[in-house]
Amino acid sequence: MRNRDDWIELELTKQKERLKYIDATLNSRDFCDFPPRRIYFEPTNACNLRCGHCAAHNGSMTREQGFMDVGLFKGILEDIKDWNRCTELVLHQHGESTLHKEIDEICRLASIEYDFFTKLNTNGVNLTPELSRKLIKANIDYIVFSIDAITPESYAQIKGRPHFERVLNNILNYLELWGEGEREYPNYFACDIFLVEEERNRNDIPIIREMFERLPVGHVEVYELFNYMGSVQEANSKHPERFEIPRDQWPVCNTPWDVLGVRWNGDVVACIYDFDSRYVVGNVKDNSIREIWNSERMRTFRKSMIAHQFDEVEKNGPLCSDCTIMWQEDYQVPNDFYAEIKRMEGYLSGAIDRVHSRHKRTDELLQKHSYLKENRQTWHDELMRRIQPMRDRYCAETGTEQLSASELED
Repeated sequence: MRNRDDWIELELTKQKERLKYIDATLNSRDFCDFPPRRIYFEPTNACNLRCGHCAAHNGSMTREQGFMDVGLFKGILEDIKDWNRCTELVLHQHGESTLHKEIDEICRLASIEYDFFTKLNTNGVNLTPELSRKLIKANIDYIVFSIDAITPESYAQIKGRPHFERVLNNILNYLELWGEGEREYPNYFACDIFLVEEERNRNDIPIIREMFERLPVGHVEVYELFNYMGSVQEANSKHPERFEIPRDQWPVCNTPWDVLGVRWNGDVVACIYDFDSRYVVGNVKDNSIREIWNSERMRTFRKSMIAHQFDEVEKNGPLCSDCTIMWQEDYQVPNDFYAEIKRMEGYLSGAIDRVHSRHKRTDELLQKHSYLKENRQTWHDELMRRIQPMRDRYCAETGTEQLSASELED
């Protein structure tokens, strides 16, 4: 957002609308008289990696690949422009958004022209210094790097490509550029680091946290591995209670009351995790987001969640019946009004603290930026020394060779 003081207004409005969300979900209503808290846009569903934990690119996705038309995106923003104080925009779904040749314009439209709070997720492979400058100028509120591993070998295994060194340098370049020069609309945060915890990177997490927290990084976030409706094998063993509890006692997933997904071709999906668009609720070329949000198909999806009867929404393949997301507590609808009000208090306090302390926080990040500028090579060398025993152990356990210097530079 252009004015960071507006974050308080944004959070206040979000929590006011959340009262309606709590009322709707506690009373099992399928009509939402409030907008989605977040809309996830898909600039593209193409990707330059093959992560095993991503159903869209581990061989499971069958839908056509493409790139969102910028004119289509702007039309959607025009439709929802008065939601910019209650709805956040995430410019990523099931692809690598920086592959879109006009991603900086997409970011500029959302962040500056329509003044939404925006977030961009990227694997960092394609993030050249030129693109970094363009994204910084476009005033993205948060850019999130999905790194997932801290050794070249574990990175290559998880990501399907040996791009560890390139990505590491692209992140460092971005952080250096973030702290340099003036911008028309000050952005007080640099980036977050994101990783999905799985067997292959569990030992990487402490070093990732420690090393990146020395840099101008807002947070290092670790998320639970999700099975993408059975398409990610390792996660299928999570939450074994789903095989033991009768379906009518399953939790209710909050996703269709909370967020909405818009695919590159304008299709809108009731569940953002529906990587293959198995249940499409409309298309923005035919109807507005406002109409689709409470369309008959969207309300049917919500009813199926409430009743735990998924046949109607699973005619094109498994969705909710074979999903681990609903078993994660943060994805379950409220069951206690006063407990939710207490959570809202925490959200509001956090938002006020973020705005109140943003200049102090920025100063701390800029100090870390100075550290990076002065100690980049030292930081890099220390990281390489610390991960060498992990690389040796990994290669010994798997019977593989360490990646060569030329492979690391790929």
